[in-house]
Amino acid sequence: MPDKFTIPQFTSEAEEAQWWFDHRQELAQAFQDAADKGQLQSGSVARIARERAATGSIPTTTIRLDPDDVSMARALAAKRGLRYQTYLKMLLHEALKAEEEKLARKDFSRFCLSNCSTFRLRHRIRDGSGAIFQ
Repeated sequence: MPDKFTIPQFTSEAEEAQWWFDHRQELAQAFQDAADKGQLQSGSVARIARERAATGSIPTTTIRLDPDDVSMARALAAKRGLRYQTYLKMLLHEALKAEEEKLARKDFSRFCLSNCSTFRLRHRIRDGSGAIFQ
């Protein structure tokens, strides 16, 4: 059993959740060993959270949500083995990324409609405006 675990950098919260799940028994044993040796420190997670908040690395945002939405988020998060706040943050991140990509495609289409004759011809073929060849 290692004295300290090396926690990797994760590319997503789902990957992080999977890592913690995969190593849960080793971590539980390490906690038990530390407790048996009297080396378990209390409040360290809260201390780290306070330190992060003090440095401003992750801003805190408060929003009001419908209680039914919170209940649904709790249930769906539990199915994924996540806390509901983490799950909501993940959903928000994915929705914002999808919206950004959608707007980028729309902007590109507008550019092409006004600047690309080939694109205009293909667009007319797709929408049935009378062109018979591509």
